[in-house]
Amino acid sequence: MTRFKLTASSVPEINRIEFLDYLRIFAFLSILIGHKIYPELQALASDTSSHITIRYFSEGLLPL
Repeated sequence: MTRFKLTASSVPEINRIEFLDYLRIFAFLSILIGHKIYPELQALASDTSSHITIRYFSEGLLPL
């Protein structure tokens, strides 16, 4: 049985588009926010007892 050792010259270079990697990260974070944090943001945005700055910040994050 012959064992092969992979070297840098034997592995083909994978051409990746970095922009797509960043787009995947943005999509992941958007879904995470949408599923985990959205109900709390929505409640915080409509709570009149919280500070106006916090309400504006949460209202700004809701469309994302």
